[in-house]
Formats: sequence, C-alpha cells, structure tokens
Amino acid sequence: MSALGGAAVQLYGTYFVLGRDDPAVLSGYIAAAKCLDTSVLRLWCGTKGSADYTPQELQALYGDCRSAASIAQAQGVTLCMECHNHTLTDTKESALALMEAISSPAFRMYWQPNQLRSEQENLQYLKLLRPYIVLVHVFSVEGCLPIPRSQTGSRSGRPTTHIEKGNYAPSGIHARRSTAIATDRSCGSAKDH
Repeated sequence: MSALGGAAVQLYGTYFVLGRDDPAVLSGYIAAAKCLDTSVLRLWCGTKGSADYTPQELQALYGDCRSAASIAQAQGVTLCMECHNHTLTDTKESALALMEAISSPAFRMYWQPNQLRSEQENLQYLKLLRPYIVLVHVFSVEGCLPIPRSQTGSRSGRPTTHIEKGNYAPSGIHARRSTAIATDRSCGSAKDH
C-alpha cells in the first residue's frame, strides 16, 4: 500500500499514549504499521507534563514503556516517542531520563521543534537526544511564535530556522519535510502543537 504512487511511509503516526492505553493492544498498531511497510511507530508518552509526575507515577509509566519496548523488539519495530508539551517528553531532561531508563533499541525518539521554546532550547534538546532520535518531524509554523528566524532565507525566499539548513541533523536521521519556518504575521497567543 505504501508504494502507491512511489511514496514511502517513514512511520506510522499513532495516537497511542503510553500510560493511558494498554500495551497489550500495541500489537494491532504494529500490524497496521507493517501493512504500511514501515517499522517505525510514533507514540506519545504520558498524559501530563513531566513536572507533574510523582516518583511512583513515573515508575509505573516506565513500566508501561518497558512492556511496550519488549513487544516492539520482539516484533522487529521501533517505537518513537513524540516530543510534545503536556507529555513526559516535554523537556530535554525528562526525555533523556526516559531514554536512559528504558534503554532499548526498540524505544527511541521522534524529535520535533517546540514552537513555544526558543531556537536555542530546541537545538539543545536536539543535540542532547541525538543518540536516540530516529526521525525528525520538521513542519511549517505560521504566526507569532518564539522560534527566531535565520537571517538567510530558503530557496523559496521564506525565512528558515537552522534546522532546515541541516546544521543539527544527526547522521542516520531523516527529516520528513524541510520547511520549518516562522513568518512575521501578527497573532494572538501561541498554541501548543
């Protein structure tokens, strides 16, 4: 199915949430990914921000993650945690602690810039998590967001971040799109992505 029109599926972007959804049903998601001819699945880790977890809740979530990683490894796929606000991966420190605690080649990161953080913070997150990143999700961002623009434009003439230029793309990581831009359009408040 994924070869239709010459397109290749890089990952299956599920909305499976570790800590909410039962890891026992993960096999159905893995079967769907294999139908799409991909071995990489995007999952979300946790139902709240990292600062809101008690030590006991964190250990329970790590247990779900280890179970999911074991299932994934047995089925030859990689689970990649989405970098997202209001999840355990909302900070570079909590994401790194998660990767170190689970310590599985079947449990990795799917990194994306956080439009609510500075370019410097985004690049620090990317550099710190580099060994665990399988794919980079680069997307277009319009509006009044705190990601500073590069002084040089892209081939399209639109301003770009340093991420688009590839300065921080670790080897072996594939960007799905290369248009992380911010415009000068005025806006109300920035919203979570």
